[in-house]
Amino acid sequence: YYTTTLESNTPAGSIDGANIEVGTDLAANFYADVTKLTDPKMTFALGTEEAGDPVGVATDANGSYFAFEGIPPHYMTETITATLYDGDKVVTTLTKTIKDIAMAYLNGDYADKVKTFAANMLNYGAASQNYMNKNTDKLANSDVDGYGTTNAPDASVAEGIGLSNNAGYIKSANVWFDNKNNIIVKFQNLPENAKLIVKKDGVQEFSGLASESYKTNDLLATELDAIYTFTIQDAEGEELQSLTYSVNYYTYAKRNSASMGALAIALYNYGASAELVK
Repeated sequence: YYTTTLESNTPAGSIDGANIEVGTDLAANFYADVTKLTDPKMTFALGTEEAGDPVGVATDANGSYFAFEGIPPHYMTETITATLYDGDKVVTTLTKTIKDIAMAYLNGDYADKVKTFAANMLNYGAASQNYMNKNTDKLANSDVDGYGTTNAPDASVAEGIGLSNNAGYIKSANVWFDNKNNIIVKFQNLPENAKLIVKKDGVQEFSGLASESYKTNDLLATELDAIYTFTIQDAEGEELQSLTYSVNYYTYAKRNSASMGALAIALYNYGASAELVK
């Protein structure tokens, strides 16, 4: 958490700080002085998009805040317009970007692991911008120097990964890139009433009838090394084929790809540094 300049200060209230929260998606928490407000709420607009529905106030050890969630990584340099309301009355407005907040970590008095995480997050944002061809004129990592890592995943992340046999029921596995990350597995030639069992690090996430595809629950940035098993069974519960997989394995497999390599390596380092600051 850090405190910004009180550029949004008014007699009624102020938006005086922000921090970044990384869970299953990227979020920015905007802290505000709401002591004089009877019905505090906040709206957020990202770039040229219209503001969404008002968000209610929450409280933590740093004070009262409003959470803007679900920010796509390729929008780290887009302006977030945060508008504080008291009921229907506008109190004040503050504009920041995710990059602005991350740069405060890089330029502030924080541990190296925090700075490394902030730099790797911006590197991931820039790689996402290039991959999506969005906002490439203002890359998130344009001012990042000295703290980020660009380590490629090594073969250790591939240990134990793969299919149990060549039965042909599991067609493909990929990673979904958006404001959240998921693994998507596709199936084919399934027998009638085939079952699917999905486990994450040995804990069951799903059990039921198999369909053409399965999308995992949203993954935390700290869970990119989680090991998934996808098991196809027949109607009697006999195993037909299984796949062991992880996001980190995907980054390893794609590390040399002309189109995906930079994004895969950036995602790997983002996840690895998130592990250090969780």
